[in-house]
Amino acid sequence: MKKKIRIINRILIISLIYFSNLFSNTSRVIYQPIFLSQCSEKKVNHELYWIEKDEMLYSPTDDSINSVLLPDTGEYQLYLADKFDDPLDIYLPKFGVNVDTLFSPKILFFQYISNPPYSEYKCCDALCNGLITDYYYSGNIRMVGKFENGQPIDTLKEYYPNGQLKLFFYPFNKKYEFAGREYNEYIYIKFDKHGNRISYKNTKDDIEIFYYANNIIKSVEFYKDGKVDYIEYYSDKKVKKRILKNSYCQYYPNGKIKIRVNRYERFLYKIFFLFLKSSELGPLLTYDFKEFDSTGKIIREIKFDSYDRFSPWGFPENLESIKIEDN
Repeated sequence: MKKKIRIINRILIISLIYFSNLFSNTSRVIYQPIFLSQCSEKKVNHELYWIEKDEMLYSPTDDSINSVLLPDTGEYQLYLADKFDDPLDIYLPKFGVNVDTLFSPKILFFQYISNPPYSEYKCCDALCNGLITDYYYSGNIRMVGKFENGQPIDTLKEYYPNGQLKLFFYPFNKKYEFAGREYNEYIYIKFDKHGNRISYKNTKDDIEIFYYANNIIKSVEFYKDGKVDYIEYYSDKKVKKRILKNSYCQYYPNGKIKIRVNRYERFLYKIFFLFLKSSELGPLLTYDFKEFDSTGKIIREIKFDSYDRFSPWGFPENLESIKIEDN
């Protein structure tokens, strides 16, 4: 009799644990991604990935099953630190375990920190060669391009999981030299997942354009013979900022000038100064800085000398950034 009672008690305990775990798993959201390699067609592990939603970050809770505990169903973003440069949108429709199968990318882009800078594409741990297509698990194309020794030699396209074009790259036959290395001139266009342009760059025409989310131009940069012409716009297409080789202007939304800076090099003074200070300082520059209110009235004005060319375009955007040299 006692033996039967012990058996019944064990069955009750096991049942209680089972239903407790079942209730626990069905009352919360668990995301369990399974990653498959397109190269080996085998399951692979990602040691570092996380889920984000509304600026909250969620990481794996158990390395053995590689799952993430989440607060609710709905839309999230999946980040894979070692593979993707952009997150994947995922949707978890139910409480309990949500299993998701994903392909690890076949084509990977590597940007090396070097002088001169260098980048290349690798496919299955080797330099990409020939026409290669990379897929999402859904069957949609992730990237397609033709390569030679890790470099694209024809049109390269990358897509979002929804099929929308993400990146368009086209190399010209014409080459240019930078820091002792030859590169192909190219066109590079980047889009958001809704089809809006993010940026456009054409090294052959020396132009780079950035866009607001609605395809309205945000800024245009021209490079020619070492000279820069940069224009930045408000979202209503009015000019916000203009930079030329030796002049800089900021504008109020009403079109009035906010800040104007003119610059020139004092060559004779520079020659004299080289006898007194290190030549590493570079040329001495004279700046004429003027600040206006929104009606066009001058509120501050200063003229000064400086060796500092003020990043990013060589002009101070406010008086606080000015380092004045003693004459």
